[in-house]
Amino acid sequence: MVTGSVKIYVACTSVLYLKFLTATLIQGSKKFATGGRPPEDTKLTAAKRKQTFGMDKTSDTETLDAAQRWGNIVMNDLESIPFALLIFGAGIMAGADPNVHYRAMIAFTAARCLHTHAYATGMQPMRSLCHGVGVMSTLVGLGNAVSARHPVSFMMDPLCPLEGVETRLVVASQAPLPETLPRAQSRTEHNTSMTALVALNAAVKTYSTCSLILFVKFFITVSIQGGKSFAAGARPPEDNGLLGQDGLPAQTYGLLEDDKPISEQLRAARAEDFRWKRVVQNDLETIPLGLLVFIGSVIVGGQEETNCVLMGVFTAARIAHTFAYVTQKQPHRALLWTLGQLCVLASGLNGFISFLI
Repeated sequence: MVTGSVKIYVACTSVLYLKFLTATLIQGSKKFATGGRPPEDTKLTAAKRKQTFGMDKTSDTETLDAAQRWGNIVMNDLESIPFALLIFGAGIMAGADPNVHYRAMIAFTAARCLHTHAYATGMQPMRSLCHGVGVMSTLVGLGNAVSARHPVSFMMDPLCPLEGVETRLVVASQAPLPETLPRAQSRTEHNTSMTALVALNAAVKTYSTCSLILFVKFFITVSIQGGKSFAAGARPPEDNGLLGQDGLPAQTYGLLEDDKPISEQLRAARAEDFRWKRVVQNDLETIPLGLLVFIGSVIVGGQEETNCVLMGVFTAARIAHTFAYVTQKQPHRALLWTLGQLCVLASGLNGFISFLI
């Protein structure tokens, strides 16, 4: 059986993922209106003006305000949701008081949803209050996790039959696998149990492998992006001494004096810097929450083969998405982004169904 806290965790993670996905979709549409999308997006039907990463400013203050507002909503979610879910997940693994934990998770989820509504509609002090409730809920979860005295291990029961085993986890309080099996149990039953245990671990191994691959991909991406920032003069001022400045602009966070015209070379460098920053931003908006949904589905007992395939496709889609973004391939980039999101949604649904039936 799976504990109630795990079910609540998976449900809250799924709700927050859907909320965040909706916010990013709205944010993306707002960028079209300000010309803040990559140049290759100009040919998409949603583009009503030339897209230049926002380098060609618009005088429509209402449009700029809407784009900035939804950009801030997404950033606020990224600052709050992943860390909170990691804390809540750690509390479950540590054996935190489930009555306190699931209430904190529900309060956090409700607060984040209401915070987005308040931010989008300009409601203050409701926005600040919702943010405060979310922070307090996270702190409660953290305190509950730290005070836990009975760590929980997720494992297979080696005495149960193979049928149904691969989609169910047994939660035990520091309960080790028995070293010996009853004499009445045949060698066939023993082998069947061990086969079931290995089969279950396939999803965990797939998750671990995909996480490592995505981390390496992200590390390479941020390393390249850091190099592009030098050419655009977008690094902090103290970075002027890190590399030889021959041919490079002064590092000023990319801030330019209004009375100085921008050269075509610097404009191209800034566009390249914007592109790689968008690649990093897109990864941050997609990968952490995606991995949280995947691990929730695995823990709650989602159909194993399905989860393995979905995690593999998601990983491949994210790598291909980065390549498409860098090489300005559209609609390939949009299709790959959509494919990745569908994998996350399918995995979340897979886990959700598993504890309903």
